Amino acid sequence: MEELSATLDYLLSIPSDKCKARGFTVIVDGRRSQWNIVKTVVLMLQNVIPAEVSLVCVVKPDEFWDKKVTHFCFWKEKDRLGFE
Repeated sequence: MEELSATLDYLLSIPSDKCKARGFTVIVDGRRSQWNIVKTVVLMLQNVIPAEVSLVCVVKPDEFWDKKVTHFCFWKEKDRLGFE
C-alpha cells in the first residue's frame, strides 16, 4: 500500500492543475491477474486518491466473464467508490 501511494503521489505531481481538475482515467490490466487482486487495486485507488480518479477501466479477457462468477460488482459500489 505504501509503495502504491508513493507511486501515485509521484504520478499526480506531473500534470498541471488544469489537467488534474478533469480527473484521471486509470486502466487496470487484469489479464494475467486473479480477480481478487484486481478488486484490491481498485479499492486501493479509492482509498489513496478518490478525488482525483473519475474513471477506472478493468481489462480482462472475454473468457473470464464466461467462466467466473464474482460476488463483487463494481457498479453496485459506484457511489461509494466515487468513480465509474
